[in-house]
Amino acid sequence: MNQKNELEEFMQRNLPNSDYQLDLEIIKNPPKEYIDYFFKELRKHREYEKLKDDFVYDEKFDIFAQIHHRFESSEIEEFSEEELFFYPFLNKEEIKTIFNVKSSEDYLLRLRAEQVENNMRLKRTFNKLQKKIGARWSFTNYFESNQYTYYLKKLKSDLREKCENIPHGTIHLNDSNGLCMKTPYGNIIVLSYSLRQFLYYMNIFHFGHQLGVKDIDTFHSFLIANRIKLGTESLDFEIDPRGKLPKSIKKKIDYMTDWQMLFIIGHEYAHHYLGHLDDSTIMKSHSTINYLNSDVEFYTYKQECEFEADKNAIKNTLFNTYDQSKLLNGAFLFFLYLDMCDKVEDYLFPKINYSYTHPKPLDRIQKLRQCIDDKIGFTTYDLNSIIDNNNNFISKFLNEYLPYNVDKFEMVGSMYLPSYKKKYLIDRLDM
Repeated sequence: MNQKNELEEFMQRNLPNSDYQLDLEIIKNPPKEYIDYFFKELRKHREYEKLKDDFVYDEKFDIFAQIHHRFESSEIEEFSEEELFFYPFLNKEEIKTIFNVKSSEDYLLRLRAEQVENNMRLKRTFNKLQKKIGARWSFTNYFESNQYTYYLKKLKSDLREKCENIPHGTIHLNDSNGLCMKTPYGNIIVLSYSLRQFLYYMNIFHFGHQLGVKDIDTFHSFLIANRIKLGTESLDFEIDPRGKLPKSIKKKIDYMTDWQMLFIIGHEYAHHYLGHLDDSTIMKSHSTINYLNSDVEFYTYKQECEFEADKNAIKNTLFNTYDQSKLLNGAFLFFLYLDMCDKVEDYLFPKINYSYTHPKPLDRIQKLRQCIDDKIGFTTYDLNSIIDNNNNFISKFLNEYLPYNVDKFEMVGSMYLPSYKKKYLIDRLDM
């Protein structure tokens, strides 16, 4: 029996009700121990009667199915088969927009939707968010933009005019980075959702001891941050928090993360107003983003463009000296974190040559420190002290921990802060 016929027979045996169109997730040949554990926990769940019909396991075909949504035929009759993949985490108006792109705003919406639709765990996360928020849910309005608006207010007025109409915001990429993207409709500025999470957990690692966080939790924060950067940590932090820090600590970690994000936002805007997306200064990257069922290439800049964007992200702002120090220190910490995690990645996946299109993080720190007034930000002595401490930690980590725990970085899923995670959610049942 071929795969298509097998699936059809599974549906006929287990889900014969033709009154609904089902949004299904199918898993073939799941581990028996997982199935036994899952249905044991399902029977104990406080909402068993409500949930029991959403999960089906057929032993004959060894297929496990989760029903995410049931749709009345009349509700979805206007959609094509392809459009239906985006419903209901997108509403009908949004679906029409992404299949009839006319502007850079539409283009960004389509990119965001593609990333979710192509990742079942992400799609499950957004389905959960949509159900939780209910009638007020809007995929378009979900993505945070306050920090972009704040940075633009602090950008010199002539440059602000060049940037204020550029679509911007978060996009769910595994790559923890920011991008100024050239599209057929104009430039857009995006930062990956994983970037903020990466910085957040690296900040817990870096500052946690000062804030009273236990060593076991700062160490796990470092592991989580590296897993985010490697793309093995699930991007479902909204529905599965890795650990609830005390509010006072979380507030301080968020504050530091905000300044680091502001620098990266400013860096991407600088690429735009400095003309770095002109054909003479960019090269097509080997990286791609899925878009409209095809691959859209984005660009990497020559090294001098990266240095120039770093500098201008600081110097072209209207922040006072105190806030400019926080912005510059945010940049320094971002590059210090990248340097540490690059060493972990190089151990796991050795590179023959470092990418010639991208400057090394420590070189970017040195260049920044040279071109910004030394009354602003960390001194060279401060930076060298942090680098020495980081190198000592990384040397020990690479020699004493990583060789015996490579699996912790290869496993796709979630890792937690042991002291702050009181209840572990059951995948698919609580999430």
